[in-house]
Amino acid sequence: MKRMEEDLMKDLGPGHIVDAVRRVRKDVGIKITNAVLTPGHERFLIHGDIWSVSVKLVRIAHYSLNLCFTRRANNMLFDSSNRCQMIDWQFTASGSVFLDFGTLCYLSMPPSVTAEYHDRLIATYHERFVEVCHSLGVTELPWKNRMHFEREAKTEALFVTFLWVGVSYELVDPYPALKERVLWVLKESLKLTPEAFA
Repeated sequence: MKRMEEDLMKDLGPGHIVDAVRRVRKDVGIKITNAVLTPGHERFLIHGDIWSVSVKLVRIAHYSLNLCFTRRANNMLFDSSNRCQMIDWQFTASGSVFLDFGTLCYLSMPPSVTAEYHDRLIATYHERFVEVCHSLGVTELPWKNRMHFEREAKTEALFVTFLWVGVSYELVDPYPALKERVLWVLKESLKLTPEAFA
């Protein structure tokens, strides 16, 4: 997270954004534990690394939500018929669904696209998540309905995604478009959950 702080200081200069990152960096382990692992936060089997800079998973209007490259990706390998043959599960864990949602929604597309399709992304993710849970016999979920899920997705997913990127920022550094997305996540999270940065 120190690298993120240094980059922001270089790009933005001193100010409330750099100060917020500095405050979180001092207690990042505690922040991650509180945001993802503490009792009271529902935990599910998550991928833990479900983002990429470019490939088709879901088609929304004229924009492809990215998860992998045409044949070989960060996290998936497809055959010539575009059927997934292998998934990289190296970061799979018991954790917050909002980490997977956040990295997929906020890091895999430009902020303008995320903003335009945010509600649809939440609705689709929630619908599929509920379908899969019900197919596996999990009928009691922590969210009463999509609106409850959406409220948490708009706050928790942003902050958890910021934490995840913050501790693995070296992976972001070579990609200017991804750095733009990270800055958007940080600003939105700071706006919606300023108390998380205390």
